[in-house]
Amino acid sequence: MKHAECHREAGLARLGDLLAEVRAGFACGERVEGGVVQLRMNNVDTHGRFVWDRFIRVPATAEVFDEYQLRTGDVVFNNTNSTALVGKSALFVEHNEPVVYSNHFTRLRTDRERLDPAYLTWWLNHEWRRGTFAEICNQWIGQSAVKPDKLLALNIPLPPLAEQERIAGWVSRGMEQAAAARRAALDRLAAAEALPAALLREVFEGPQASGWETRTIGEFARTCSGATPSRGNAAYFGGGIPWVKTGELRDGFVGDDGSTEESVTEAALRDCSLPLLPPGTLLIAMYGQGKTRGRTGILTREATTNQACFAILPAPDVFDTGFLQLWFRANYNDLRALTENRGGNQPNLNGVLLRELEIPLPDPTSQRHLAAELTEKLAAAEGVIARCREELAAIEALPAALLRGAFGGNDNGW
Repeated sequence: MKHAECHREAGLARLGDLLAEVRAGFACGERVEGGVVQLRMNNVDTHGRFVWDRFIRVPATAEVFDEYQLRTGDVVFNNTNSTALVGKSALFVEHNEPVVYSNHFTRLRTDRERLDPAYLTWWLNHEWRRGTFAEICNQWIGQSAVKPDKLLALNIPLPPLAEQERIAGWVSRGMEQAAAARRAALDRLAAAEALPAALLREVFEGPQASGWETRTIGEFARTCSGATPSRGNAAYFGGGIPWVKTGELRDGFVGDDGSTEESVTEAALRDCSLPLLPPGTLLIAMYGQGKTRGRTGILTREATTNQACFAILPAPDVFDTGFLQLWFRANYNDLRALTENRGGNQPNLNGVLLRELEIPLPDPTSQRHLAAELTEKLAAAEGVIARCREELAAIEALPAALLRGAFGGNDNGW
């Protein structure tokens, strides 16, 4: 018989009737280097585990120890957090030194003759995944809390104690296996995500690159940048000419229908000195939010850009645009570091700096061959990354499935 089926046959009991003690923790703004470890919101994760790599220490008197020290078998319920996280819980087993807990937690001590604490912990986490605590919490701006009366009024399935222990053991073992599988999957994903950089280094930092002629971009290519037409003139926007902004550069192609948010008119080109760039133009983001600065895109059709994009016009007899884009991908971090070292609130690339970049260039035929070969390898690497992410997603669904198997009902995922 499945665990969830056992629960449907088991009776329900009011949680408050099964607890020997319910006690909220204490707030303390003082920090003491040699004080006692105080459990806070970040010390319990969403998988029912304690996190000991970061904690605070607070002063504690004998009275505080008597009232708030955790002991093996205590269940800590996160009574205050964001709406999404309020209600996560963990079972305290032991630690290498005494531990007390903050007012963001409620300590639950069960009547051991009626309710197994590990069983209670997993049931609370199941209810958290189902969204029970998000539904019953009181919400304020940036914070939510589950009041004790609402928590204790919940009904919990109550099979015989031996069955509770068996179910809790089954879930615990499954969680340990899922955690081990997740760690292994994360390692595989990290290795896969390192492949593109390794492939790029193999081409641009390998022995063959040392024999290539080095030239600055300003020496072998025509360059320009765009502009932003006046937003106050409706005649400038909504035409059929794609207007590329830096956020649309993702190291691929840009210009096809739907790949640019906005377009401009012939009037904008004429009045605002916007360049009409040919297909095959390489665009580089000179500035932008987050990881945008240094990203690239190759135009697939005639288009123009704003002033934050640096354009390198195609010259097939001199360089292959795809090869040049791959060089920028290989040097993305170096370019960002170069501008960050120059200081300023928002370090930017600029046309002068970009035109002075020295690029190693084999002959155009070799560039095209290398670009095609490397692009194929990068696509294969992206396929490996995608499969690793799919594997990780499947593994991350296991804990929720384990809790469904034990307690039934719906959940909100990992």
